[in-house]
Amino acid sequence: MLKAAEDDGVVLLPVIVGPISKRALQNSKLYEVQAVNSASTYLYGLEAYKQDEIWIKLAEQIYDLMQTPAPVPVPPLTPTPATPAAAPVPTSIGGSRLGPLLVELEQKEKDKDWEGVIDIGEHILSIDSGHRPARQKTAKAYLYRGDSFRQAQDYERLSRTTAKLSNTTPRSK
Repeated sequence: MLKAAEDDGVVLLPVIVGPISKRALQNSKLYEVQAVNSASTYLYGLEAYKQDEIWIKLAEQIYDLMQTPAPVPVPPLTPTPATPAAAPVPTSIGGSRLGPLLVELEQKEKDKDWEGVIDIGEHILSIDSGHRPARQKTAKAYLYRGDSFRQAQDYERLSRTTAKLSNTTPRSK
């Protein structure tokens, strides 16, 4: 993971779940990676609402990362032969068209129907796991749903929603 972070720009968001000695932490290769929580506020032993605050902070960091545009590749310094134009990306994958699903996803988001956004977004991602707009909208819906669970103090459902949110983050190649 550290190599991928260094070589490919993968973002690591460690969460400290249990006690660790300061010396062990400083000797760890993860020491230079900013953790979501501090070593003194590890999850184990915290009250449920404090744990949820850390999970929400993680979810917000994931969401913020998803809103950041991908870096633009730097063109090579040496000229390369012209390549033919790329073929258009098909809107049909596995025989089903994404177009109507994307329209429905947009409408559900406009209506702030977060459960609908999650259902349709997950369906699109099951067809095309790399579909960035669907991934972003689904993550946003999970954030809104998680916030409603937090406000209702339904920490069990909040925890499950946060876990689902972390699964919607783009995978590094």
